[in-house]
Amino acid sequence: MRRRAKGSGTVVHIQGSWYAKFVRLGKSVYGQAWPTRDEAEADRLRLAAAGAPREPGAVPTLREWAHECLTGQYGARLAPSTFATNELYRHLHINPSALGGVRLDRATRSMVQAWADQLRLQDGSAPSPRYARRIVAFASKLFALAVRAGHCASNPFSGVELSAVRERQNRVLAPDEAIRLLNPNNDVETALLLAMACGLRRGEIAALEWKHVDLERRLLWVEGTKTAASRRWAPIPAPALSALSALARTSEWVFPGRGGRRRTPASLTRAFARARERLGIPTETRLHDLRGTFASLLVEGGADPRAVQELLGHTDVRTTLRMYARSRAEHKAALVEDALSRLQTAPADSDKVSRQG
Repeated sequence: MRRRAKGSGTVVHIQGSWYAKFVRLGKSVYGQAWPTRDEAEADRLRLAAAGAPREPGAVPTLREWAHECLTGQYGARLAPSTFATNELYRHLHINPSALGGVRLDRATRSMVQAWADQLRLQDGSAPSPRYARRIVAFASKLFALAVRAGHCASNPFSGVELSAVRERQNRVLAPDEAIRLLNPNNDVETALLLAMACGLRRGEIAALEWKHVDLERRLLWVEGTKTAASRRWAPIPAPALSALSALARTSEWVFPGRGGRRRTPASLTRAFARARERLGIPTETRLHDLRGTFASLLVEGGADPRAVQELLGHTDVRTTLRMYARSRAEHKAALVEDALSRLQTAPADSDKVSRQG
């Protein structure tokens, strides 16, 4: 085999991923992670032709900085699901873009505005305003970290204009729909019951291990997939306790996927889509709406919002009230009827006061 030219780098395999590796001033510098050797080799050729990676001490490009952040302390602090999402944004929207090749100290607001305006999904369509904001928020965070590291004087994303986001309406299950989930017939329906009766996210259900289940104390330990607040104990109500006790323990995972492996969150969404018709739940209902139903039922029952926040694993109680704790139309109608009935039975003096007002 012919030896590569000195300084042109090599390709190495580390913890399941392939990397282009270069030595600069006696130190090893790596390119981004790739799933195959061929992709890493192609990356090595691109980097070698461009004279990259950069010399230590030089101001990095956005592409280089994104890799450094996610493989460094910032990435280590992220929840696994957030890290995976940011990696997706990096590979799809930063690495291939012109902005990705711009040095951090040379990026301007007009550059980042043009990048934000031209965001596209893999099929070529424009992302939804909500999804676009998430991508932009990640890129803005990278620049905020760059300002802190001294690579640039200010964040060019400050003041970038984005399309308005229409607040998404969670659908709260009607009582007759919710009741159908209380007597599950299989492991998928048991998983759906935990979403509604314990307020678990789909990723939290997928990550649930038997060692996290304490049937005697009627508690679940939720590892959390987002923030530190998402790590919490969740009480197991009676229907969920019975359903969990009836499950066969064929794996370390409570709801294993194929071959006893950990189930993916996406597979739970697909399983819910198949179960909706069988359970008589409208097709516009999302799996995440079961978690919203949990919150709304608690609030309608008079629960303290702070307690609901902790049960959901939210950092801020405003998130709980704004996005999840929305009462059903029937409950709101009952509140109005109750208020009017109290008005009709009020003392006669109150009628005089109201007329004078």
